[in-house]
Amino acid sequence: MGADRGKITIIPNGINTTEFATLPKRGLLRDKLGIRADEKVILFLGRLHRLKGLEVLIRALALLLREAEEALLLVVGPDDGYLSPILHLARQLGVEGRMRYLGPLYGEEKIQAFVDADLFVLPSHYEIFGVVVFEALMCGTPVLVSDSCGTAFLIRDKKLGFVAKSGNPPSMASAITQILRNLPEARATTQRARSFIEANLSWEILARQVEAVYERCAGRGSSSALRNMGFPVRQ
Repeated sequence: MGADRGKITIIPNGINTTEFATLPKRGLLRDKLGIRADEKVILFLGRLHRLKGLEVLIRALALLLREAEEALLLVVGPDDGYLSPILHLARQLGVEGRMRYLGPLYGEEKIQAFVDADLFVLPSHYEIFGVVVFEALMCGTPVLVSDSCGTAFLIRDKKLGFVAKSGNPPSMASAITQILRNLPEARATTQRARSFIEANLSWEILARQVEAVYERCAGRGSSSALRNMGFPVRQ
């Protein structure tokens, strides 16, 4: 749009890392819903809107089940006008029995959903950032995002999780299959991710980065505080 690139600094959204200092015991939500401890659970958590790409995940689920890969999809979030089409698609594809809609969850209940899931998937067609991805990682849950998510470059470059092609059910199904078949390896990425998030995405860290921008504009500071994540920093 004609802006001077030298006057642009990118600072990501942040996360309240203190919310995840103590995680609940795994299995409480599973017990409540009657889900076996050894059942593979895929979690979608977000508002139900067409931009979130939930239909891609449901089609991927149908492909998984066709290949005899057992999985259960939990859908969590407020309906933003897309619940009816999603339920209709699930019935069409014959996967309604392997999908449960729980409505929105908040606070401890939301964290419990992350903890009890084996994989969190954000299949968005368009996503500016997606803080929910890092909330899942802070709960020790592996993540898979579409390459249309603003977080995809971080997930891929920092090896924090996995990325699939946007709008591509076979790509998503293939990625989910590989992750669920190698869960110990996938969970290992969350340990690295948690350290990365605490060092780079906490509000305390980002507040210092914002302060550094103002100080630089006032001619009193440097850009060193903005380099730690590899975001572009221009003088």
